[in-house]
Amino acid sequence: MTDAIETLATSRESDLSAVLIAATDGYLDTIDMSVLASALDDIDASHIRRQIALILGLDDTGLPDDLDTPFADGLAALSTLAGEIAALAASQARHTLNSNSDAVREANTAAGAFLSAFRADTADAIRAAIESAIYGSGTPDARAAQLRRAIGLSVKQATSLEIMREAVQTYLDAPRVLVPARTDAAGNRIRASYVRKVDARAIIAATRGHLSAAQIRMLAKALGNPNLTAANADAMLDRHAAALRRYRTQAVMGEGIHALTEQAKLTGWLIAHRFGALPADQRRYWHTAGDERVRHQHSQVKIMNPLGVPLGEPFDTPFGPRMSPPLEWGCRCRARLGAKP
Repeated sequence: MTDAIETLATSRESDLSAVLIAATDGYLDTIDMSVLASALDDIDASHIRRQIALILGLDDTGLPDDLDTPFADGLAALSTLAGEIAALAASQARHTLNSNSDAVREANTAAGAFLSAFRADTADAIRAAIESAIYGSGTPDARAAQLRRAIGLSVKQATSLEIMREAVQTYLDAPRVLVPARTDAAGNRIRASYVRKVDARAIIAATRGHLSAAQIRMLAKALGNPNLTAANADAMLDRHAAALRRYRTQAVMGEGIHALTEQAKLTGWLIAHRFGALPADQRRYWHTAGDERVRHQHSQVKIMNPLGVPLGEPFDTPFGPRMSPPLEWGCRCRARLGAKP
């Protein structure tokens, strides 16, 4: 039955991620970039903000109206999922769950907390991107393109993307100079070539602490090309923004549904226990993924709880008491039912 729970959760996670990614991509395709750039070609910041809100169709929270329905549908789907998982968990003890019980309603109500946070963070990133578009460097067209890229990202992702754009723009603004043909010390003829009259290493060094190692490598590759054009740079930033959106959505859905699954399982087990459907000696046991990626603190939970824990009591962990996994971001641990040894 545990496998059935995890199969259901994985399927819903994949479905919901796909829906949100498709909805965001579809919305981005509707943005008129020429109109957006025109709005940014103004000197009145307050007027620009109002115009951008209209162009992007932002609601009172700062999220595009076009994304309200997908998020609302997602919340409804998560509420249903919580009830389904609780019912599956209760059925492990051959107990039929009453979907109208207070415990199930509480699980359903709490189910979408992570999606609500995801929604709010998305809106925060759009607001921050609007300010960057108003006061940032570059042409109105370049700033409009960067604003569009930031939609669907987190605040941190949008900030890193803006740092990458500014670094590339600094490189593109540098003049190209012709290095004449020459002969090296070994007598090899080196053809004439153009180079950018700028220290690319200094540009990259200024981004350290703000970009990931992968982003720095991507930037170094771009800045190592003296023939880089604005179109090439835009294409690179567009691809990276799309990859960041997919990663963020899938990661948040994975983390949130993992936590929801564990909480809903516990709800189902507690209800079954309350009705006497579970044997008195049943306890919960902490299980890691059991591979080389398991973090030391996570492997310690099993050692700290060798006899498991009663259904209504928390696990002892290196991070303090926890009612159920996940222990922290990226945790793959699960709780299992079992008899007391």
